[in-house]
Amino acid sequence: MIGAIVLYASILLWGILCGAVVYEHLAIIPVWASNPPESLAMWTGPYPVKSMHFWPFIHPVIIVTLLAAIGLNWGNDARNLIALAGVGYVLAVLLPTAIWFVPELLHLINPETDLPSEQWRRRAKRWEALSLARGVVVLALIVPLLIAVDIRG
Repeated sequence: MIGAIVLYASILLWGILCGAVVYEHLAIIPVWASNPPESLAMWTGPYPVKSMHFWPFIHPVIIVTLLAAIGLNWGNDARNLIALAGVGYVLAVLLPTAIWFVPELLHLINPETDLPSEQWRRRAKRWEALSLARGVVVLALIVPLLIAVDIRG
């Protein structure tokens, strides 16, 4: 019973993550990536967007619930699917985010970045395209969790 509840909590949190990914790609990223450095006012202006209040919170909570769901579902086949989602999340989302996405984003949105405008725009568009691919992975990785619910019965 508790294993199912924690699995549902993982799915709920993953759904929140998916919603945030879709929102960022529809409303936030196209704006800041459209015409840097001018379009960066949303980060550096008097009322900046504060996405950093959400992202550092959601990732550890998802990891903890996934680990708990794996442990609490150890006696059934759902654990393999939960582990698949967790490993995919770490390898395809969290590691690239820590290694490249966050450092590149911080560089691009820094108003003191000294890049020619065309290079700045090109790098912002590359970041946007690669982030979209990462977002597709996030959306796809909810599937093993949903199948895990079905396996549990």
